Amino acid sequence: GWVQLVHSYKVMGDGAKPMTLGGAGSNTYTRLTSITGAQDGSVQTVVSLEKTGTATAISGNILLGISSVQDSSSTTPQQEILILNNSNIAAGTYSTNQIADTSVITFQGGNGYDAGVFRLNNQSETIGGVQSASTGDGLIQNNATATGSSTLTLNTASGTNYTFSGLVQDHDNSSPSAAGKLAISVTGSGTQTFANANTYTGGTTIGDGAGSTASFYANNVGTGGSATGTGPLTLNTGAT
Repeated sequence: GWVQLVHSYKVMGDGAKPMTLGGAGSNTYTRLTSITGAQDGSVQTVVSLEKTGTATAISGNILLGISSVQDSSSTTPQQEILILNNSNIAAGTYSTNQIADTSVITFQGGNGYDAGVFRLNNQSETIGGVQSASTGDGLIQNNATATGSSTLTLNTASGTNYTFSGLVQDHDNSSPSAAGKLAISVTGSGTQTFANANTYTGGTTIGDGAGSTASFYANNVGTGGSATGTGPLTLNTGAT
């Protein structure tokens, strides 16, 4: 099916099973999609994007995670999770354009058990950028159990400047056996900053080699850390 809304769209899960945005028709609303769950942190929300063909599930910007960390010592997952293809729809059927290329994801809730989490699940996706609402907010992961790789392309628009200070990693710390790797590509003509020591291993590519003037900055990484993880770094002509 498809969704067409005038106002923003807020998703709150029941913690029991993912909410799925599927079907062959694109959702055409362009207002904010908020995946924020219960603000007391008592309910986990999981949203799986499973459009088929060339359809788009989310066409506007995304707010992911509760507004503040509720219990930093909790060992019960309270994360708000946006995942690609949780049902593992076959390649060729699953749409590779689940989120609009211009959409920006804003993360809330720290980077622990209350975090907003974007899991690519061995799929690749292009969006307009990622940013943290507060220092340390957000987790970006592949987290697939099967061997494979995901590339998150951040296609920043001219004049934009986004800072993500959460963690970018191959898999969640609670899933050490997950085999999928994550790569980052920064394209477009805006600026994307990573401001934390990241651990993803799939590599980082700045610019597309076809006229992109994208800029990537590493900030506040700390001694011995790397904003670009542990994989190779490729800087194409025109990018900085």
